[in-house]
Amino acid sequence: MYQAEDRSSGRKTATIRRLVAALLVLWATAPMARELDLNLHNEAAEIGYYVQPEGETFTEDTDLGGSLYFNEGGDLILSGLFHALTPPVEGFSPWQLGGGLKGYAIQVDRPDETAGALALSGSARVNIPAQLPQAVVLRAHVAPAITTIGGADRLFDGTVRYRVGLNPQVTGYLGYRYLQLELDDGGDQSLEHNFHLGVSLRF
Repeated sequence: MYQAEDRSSGRKTATIRRLVAALLVLWATAPMARELDLNLHNEAAEIGYYVQPEGETFTEDTDLGGSLYFNEGGDLILSGLFHALTPPVEGFSPWQLGGGLKGYAIQVDRPDETAGALALSGSARVNIPAQLPQAVVLRAHVAPAITTIGGADRLFDGTVRYRVGLNPQVTGYLGYRYLQLELDDGGDQSLEHNFHLGVSLRF
């Protein structure tokens, strides 16, 4: 039994390494403005890669990319995101609203379940005028049963973050994330409910 668990753990570790390597290659070769995002706490980490699409159709705060989440419990989540914020209002308005789509491919270790979901996203950002740019960002992703497949029936993924721009290329943040799956058998699986520290690097 222990050998089977070790092999499973080894396969998951190898998968994580390959996906992280792929994200780093994309980050290094993309011709558009790009962002590498890392957040973590004692039991989990997430690495993301995002690009800024070019063209008049997209605002400055449009995110297009994906992320890999993994935790000590053996859970893996690969996600893809398209999310756009409204441009700042002329003069000064601290509020920006946004919306988009987020797709999930999920492997839950206990119980051993796989699931996929397509979620609708909404966000609100409050900009705080200061010597260092600051903002509070609330974002939620909701997938109902009709857009969820596999072992899950519904998904909710919500974050709130306090962001501080240290310079034009580096932003640090403190956040809280709550991620829950409703399984087909009627039970709930809480994959994440912790504070985290993160940093975003833009190039």
